[in-house]
Amino acid sequence: MSPTLGWSALDGDRVPLHLASWPDVASVAADRGAGTHAAHPAGHVTAAAGWVLPALVLLLPLVLYGTGCARLAGRGARWPVGRPAAWSAGLACAAAALSPPATAAAGQFPGHVLQHLLLTMAAPLLLSRAAPVTLALRTLPPAPRRLLLRMLHGRWARSLTRPAVVAVLAVAPLYPLYLTSAYASLHDHPLLHAAVHGHMVAAGLLVAWVLVGVDPVPGRPPVATRVVLLLVVAAGHDVLARLVYARADTGLLGDPDAVRAGALLLSYGSAVLEGLLVVVLMADWYRAGGRALRHERRRAAAGGPAAVTRPPLPGSGPGGGSEAGVDVAGTPADGPAGVLPGGPGGRPVAADGSPGTAVGATRTRS
Repeated sequence: MSPTLGWSALDGDRVPLHLASWPDVASVAADRGAGTHAAHPAGHVTAAAGWVLPALVLLLPLVLYGTGCARLAGRGARWPVGRPAAWSAGLACAAAALSPPATAAAGQFPGHVLQHLLLTMAAPLLLSRAAPVTLALRTLPPAPRRLLLRMLHGRWARSLTRPAVVAVLAVAPLYPLYLTSAYASLHDHPLLHAAVHGHMVAAGLLVAWVLVGVDPVPGRPPVATRVVLLLVVAAGHDVLARLVYARADTGLLGDPDAVRAGALLLSYGSAVLEGLLVVVLMADWYRAGGRALRHERRRAAAGGPAAVTRPPLPGSGPGGGSEAGVDVAGTPADGPAGVLPGGPGGRPVAADGSPGTAVGATRTRS
């Protein structure tokens, strides 16, 4: 090859051959030879360190959830197999979004949007179906269990679950982020970038928890209100995607073609995930109505008075709450009144320590 054509790769650097003669290139390679081998271990360490956060996000919550399931199994209590599967899938989505390939792709706007969809919509939807709060209430020791219940009944929890607050937290911060120069500044401020990601994840979890979460939610709105909330959030995402597409030539978000591709991904990707939310919400509503109807039929067939149960968290039950949650005392919402899970041999134990009985059953004295 002629000395004036082609490129030479030296340790990742491309040196144009027309700017240096062959002896000069050889001398540069000789001078950098010692440093070449010393740089590789550091690169391997840096690459391995990039997987630490995804591994922690995946493994630590998985171990904690598995420990709770094991405690329930030791008591003979049943825990639906779909919930651990949903928990594992949700954590896998979050870990994939934080992996080094996804983080590198996030330098371009389409990669950032994909990371956004995984962290704030796909992962929260799956995690909300795993009922982690219900599992904690059934397996934690008394002291942390009472603390968790106080948090669920606290003023902050009730304020955050109001539909208007949920909609504002989920949609409003996205507009100044993507329609101003704030997005460009994220790459220069890692702490700000982490804070924005944290807010997005928290907002996504809040939306999924209120809309389709299995766990008890203080003041959860009825199904009709939740449908309206979902429509407002979906409309906010769609309008934002259209504005980003229309303003792609401003250069605020990077290359115009990449921005248009990211805007389309935001529009269609969020529409698909919000459609899944609608399906889950309607399926929960249908199942809750069926359970209520079967319960009424059993009571009518028995001909006895209605069973007195502990009141669930406000807003729970068939009208818009946790269909398979835990009541205010931490007792499974579908269990008998005054009965706590986890008696000897898996039998329920009443609040006074005596063996529990099913609702409607009679106890005879010998």
